[in-house]
Amino acid sequence: MKAVIQAPAKPLVNIREIPLDLSVSYLSGGGASLLPIRLRAEVQPKTVAFKDYEDYSFNGSPLKEGITPVSGRDDLEEGQDAVATTDKPFKLPTQELKLDNQGVLRSSLHGLPHFTTARDIHVEMEFKDPNGEIQTAAARIPLYPSRLAVGIRPDSWTAAQDNLNYKVAVVDLQGKPAPHVEAMVDIYRQQTYSHRVRLVGGFYAYKNSREVKKIGRHCQGRTDAMGLLTCQGPSAASGSVILRAEVRDESGLVSAANYDLWVAGKDDWWFEGGNDDRIDVLPEKKKYEPGDKAKFQVRMPFREGTALITVEREGILDVYTKRLSGKSPLVEIPVKKHYAPNVFVSVLVVRGRVGNAQPTATFDPGKPTYKLGVAEILVGSQAHRLDVQVVPEQTIYKVRDAMIVR
Repeated sequence: MKAVIQAPAKPLVNIREIPLDLSVSYLSGGGASLLPIRLRAEVQPKTVAFKDYEDYSFNGSPLKEGITPVSGRDDLEEGQDAVATTDKPFKLPTQELKLDNQGVLRSSLHGLPHFTTARDIHVEMEFKDPNGEIQTAAARIPLYPSRLAVGIRPDSWTAAQDNLNYKVAVVDLQGKPAPHVEAMVDIYRQQTYSHRVRLVGGFYAYKNSREVKKIGRHCQGRTDAMGLLTCQGPSAASGSVILRAEVRDESGLVSAANYDLWVAGKDDWWFEGGNDDRIDVLPEKKKYEPGDKAKFQVRMPFREGTALITVEREGILDVYTKRLSGKSPLVEIPVKKHYAPNVFVSVLVVRGRVGNAQPTATFDPGKPTYKLGVAEILVGSQAHRLDVQVVPEQTIYKVRDAMIVR
């Protein structure tokens, strides 16, 4: 048997009900007349990305100002929304339906709440075949809050406080540039607070919280003919900041994107401590060429420490040591030819004993400790890269059709 779930072909924007065409037919021909079916749906978060804008972040949940708890060390990459509320999947009510005499049915998913970010609606249709076995057919339907999408791309994951540069891209839902669109960017400051708490049995663990505060408007203007807006200027905040860009389509529907980056100032850089021995090591770029200098940000929860840096791939290729400070926890290594096509850079940060706190039988607050982080970079791919695109004339072909590909 063959089952099909068909949704509207055009992008769905800010709707409360999704019409669906359901059908079940036999492979020998004819529809499954009066077949009982069960329709389930789940709303899931969606990551928005476009082919020609790989380095842009088009995702951004609403930012909640104030102090919120953080459970340990977040598994977030640079550029992801680090402080917005978590978008958890939730299920819609299950529907018990029956097909008509031709084996088709027009139904709908109703009761959808208002979304401020893009979502995927995962739909499943369940039915029994003539042998009594349960079969399912599934479809994924994207749902957007606006007819436009906005993305942010800073020049680097770190910037100087007196010169913050980044670009804002505005596109439609097909990924085509949207020229002459008003865009605005607000800047938020994000501060992390870490302290130890006593657990049952006399042990201790880290407890972290974040405070998010809106600083104000940083950039506003209209996009050019390519749908881009270049923003530059001093930042009113240093440390961890969040850039939030917003645009409105012709109907006034809002699309937003967040980007988390570091603005270097005079203060120490502080990252939350975790209960494990892992830290994040973030490369400035994903790809390098031989002769470049690869720069990494080491997110250590120490004011200072000694770093053992190893370049690895099927063994250790090079070893470096460097003294790191909380004012500039950066590591820079030369990129050599034999690093191609990729290497892994490992940073082991060791901190000696600190403070005058006396140890107890189960806890030593000032004991020496270490943290380890690993990052991968690609090397020398530009000289060997072939830009090949395979484009068929049609998206759907039947059995034994001749396919013409360019």
